[in-house]
Amino acid sequence: MSDKSGGGSDPPDGGQKPRYYQELAGKAFNQFEAGKYGDAVQSLLELQKQDASDTKIAHNLAVAQMYAGGSVNKLYDVLKASRAAGVDESEDAEEDESETAVLSYNLAVLHYERREFSAAEALLDRVFKVVEAVEESVARRICLLLLDLYIVQHRPEKAALVLQYLERLASAGAQATDGGSADDKKSGGQQLSTTDGGAAADVLKFQLHQYRARLHVMTRSMKACKREIKSALNLSNQSATALFLKSNFEFTRRNYRKAIKLLNSCPKTVPHISGQSLAVMYYNNLAAVHFQMGKYSLASLYYGKAIQANEIEAGRAPLPDKARKPLKTPVADRIFELLYNQGLNYLFLGESARALQCFKATQLLFSHNPRLWLRMAECCVRHYAEKDEKARADLPGSFIKVGTSQNAKTVVRAETSRQGSGSGELDPLSLQTAILYLNNALALLTRGSERTDAVSPSSPPGSPPVAAAGDSSAFALPGTFRSPVQEGDVPVLRCHILASLAYAHLGTSNALEAFRYAEELLAMPNCPGHLKFLGHLYAAESLIGQGKVSLAVNHLAPENVGDLSAAPVTASVGGDDAAGDDENEDSPAASGQVFTAESAKVTLLLNLAAAYCMRSDLERAAKALGQVGPLQTGTTAHRQATLLTLYLALSRGDTTAAADIILRNKNAPTRRA
Repeated sequence: MSDKSGGGSDPPDGGQKPRYYQELAGKAFNQFEAGKYGDAVQSLLELQKQDASDTKIAHNLAVAQMYAGGSVNKLYDVLKASRAAGVDESEDAEEDESETAVLSYNLAVLHYERREFSAAEALLDRVFKVVEAVEESVARRICLLLLDLYIVQHRPEKAALVLQYLERLASAGAQATDGGSADDKKSGGQQLSTTDGGAAADVLKFQLHQYRARLHVMTRSMKACKREIKSALNLSNQSATALFLKSNFEFTRRNYRKAIKLLNSCPKTVPHISGQSLAVMYYNNLAAVHFQMGKYSLASLYYGKAIQANEIEAGRAPLPDKARKPLKTPVADRIFELLYNQGLNYLFLGESARALQCFKATQLLFSHNPRLWLRMAECCVRHYAEKDEKARADLPGSFIKVGTSQNAKTVVRAETSRQGSGSGELDPLSLQTAILYLNNALALLTRGSERTDAVSPSSPPGSPPVAAAGDSSAFALPGTFRSPVQEGDVPVLRCHILASLAYAHLGTSNALEAFRYAEELLAMPNCPGHLKFLGHLYAAESLIGQGKVSLAVNHLAPENVGDLSAAPVTASVGGDDAAGDDENEDSPAASGQVFTAESAKVTLLLNLAAAYCMRSDLERAAKALGQVGPLQTGTTAHRQATLLTLYLALSRGDTTAAADIILRNKNAPTRRA
């Protein structure tokens, strides 16, 4: 009865206790197994009168009281006190752990439900060192919980050791099942029957396939993952866990329609899986698939349904079906993960204010994750870019008419002014606020990198698909449920932060700081191609802002357009079928490009021509402009090319050509580039 999940017991010590004591203990156990928790509590209270110092009785009494409707917090306090009284926490006394394995397991379960993963792992790590001395059924439960803890904290190499032990257990169980009849006769029927043993072996075998598949998804070993999922489905083709894993696998391979089909085929009869709400997982994963397909409105709808289902399971909203109880456990409350996903979706929808609101709501859990601060900064940058673009689009074209009749003149429209660095209260969506967020992200990234250098290394089924790098050492704070920043992700994440800092400082007219961050970005090894391209643009613009046009020209050479893929130029980890890195959340098309080579070359040539114009080198400016091919009318690049052509015509004194350019473009439509 001492197992919190109802599947274990602390049998009385028959060699030390009198007969009536054993009978009363057996009676309490039978009552608990029959679901008569109130009667079990009364029997255990009688036992406690006989021996008030027995920690096992106190432990079993607390478990029975909790099942009878008592407080989980009281059970937690009793378990901690019992463990403190019965176990020496020093490293030299780990042999005591085998005697209190059930107590340690139950306490670890409570830590897990409270999201205190480090505390739960510390308890079970000590027990696992002496797991050979623990009863097999308890050892199996301990290993399965330990696997969940390692997966939650992204430690596949530790999980592999636990899997090896479980495989030995499964192999021994299969051999015992084969010789079950003979063993039953020799042991007087104490062993499992052949039928029960076969069922238990099949369950353990299915669980092993499931955990292997989850580890392969984490390490991006897609071929091995496919084999394990196929084996799991062969054992149980209607298992929601296996179908969620198969859907996650197809999602990782970007077979989105098949992923949706698998999600819809999951049985809806069981409301909970492994302590998680099926409805929350279903709607969240459905939203994640539609997000990657670029259907952000549908994704927003499904995220909203996932949040609503989560509020019901957390007990913060009324339960429509009174026949069942909500989970109401912290580990099942996924509100922070859901709000983060919804915020990211709002960001792609262009609703920067709502996205920032969602991200701010997740700070309680994700405040030490640099990705959150980067996302919040991106909300500010997106808001600034949209505001600037709208201000430009409010004017009918590149030219406006001033005056009337013979005094009328056509002039080039004024560019919108950038945000200054004035004092006063900061706008929540200003670039100054973005700089604060980005500095937080950079500081967390730097501190985490130092911790990873100093210390050598260490999702429940249906959780949001999160890609992981091959190297599993992470520096997210332990004990919290979040996707930690892996060591392999740090360089790319730093590049994103530096690029955003350079852009934000340019927007606030701080050319010196912008150039510093742009240079640091360009100096990063294995920098993604599209970020390196932006680094050259930002460095050139900051140098022009400092009056160093000659130096800016070097950054605007067309040769700087290299590989513009969003992925870093490193070999993929996890075999031939590896599906990329953790930048899936940065771009819906994980394998796509942020820029095309043609558009990047046009941008560099136009800026190069502008730089030559500032140096009064009209011949080179005309040559650079001549290399620009035909552009779509009304786009930003077309307007810039038109203004440069007009400037060159006026500089040469060719007023006829200038007037012709104005007449052709004064009513040009405005389109987004």
